[in-house]
Amino acid sequence: MPVGDLHKRLAGVDPAAAARIHGNDRLRIERALEVYEATGRPISEWQVQASPLPLRFVVLGLCRERDDHRRAIAERVEGMIAAGLLEEAARLRQDGLRPDDQAARTIGIPEAWAVLDGTMARDELPSTLAATTWKLVRRQMSWFRRDAVAQWIGVSRRSAEDVAKEIVTAWDERT
Repeated sequence: MPVGDLHKRLAGVDPAAAARIHGNDRLRIERALEVYEATGRPISEWQVQASPLPLRFVVLGLCRERDDHRRAIAERVEGMIAAGLLEEAARLRQDGLRPDDQAARTIGIPEAWAVLDGTMARDELPSTLAATTWKLVRRQMSWFRRDAVAQWIGVSRRSAEDVAKEIVTAWDERT
């Protein structure tokens, strides 16, 4: 169904959510409709009813140097392929996953389907997945850079124990 029709449907059952959710944001529109269909109550009612958590949060982010990050992505991609990415993608398709489903848009599934369909060579898969993942990483880094609350901890060329100690120290200082 076209996203515009979904948004109109949402406006009919939850005008408050429809006013808040952009008309092209298929993911949030579908989620709001799913909540309504599953519960009989608009998502906007659930959100008003929700109370803030009575907890204090410490926002920590782990960051890597660019080259280290690219290496880690390449290793993860190779691991995913070795662990059966193509077989899993084939099984998901066989089980009914459709290209317009949110899960089918996750990194790895469209690329694996392209290999299975013969529109991408198998040997192109690792570099294509790494490039697609790096694009996501860049968008995430840009988004998180705007978060003035987050404290960033560098992990490149450091042991897990040293990073864990820094996390504990940051926690102790902020709580």
